[in-house]
Amino acid sequence: MPWGQSETQVAELYAEFVKAGRKVAVCPHCAKACGLKGADLPDGAEILTEEGLANLFGGADRILDY
Repeated sequence: MPWGQSETQVAELYAEFVKAGRKVAVCPHCAKACGLKGADLPDGAEILTEEGLANLFGGADRILDY
């Protein structure tokens, strides 16, 4: 199926992702620039501290940045 033509909604994919025990890390700088607070995020997502972000990147085998 070509890019962008999936019948599965992003919310469904996200729910499966979180149900599988995975988490989404949100950059604190990006969150601040967008005016996001932790309460604005769905379950499974967390705004990291600067230290948490450094630890995540420092210990990662792979990083996906979009």
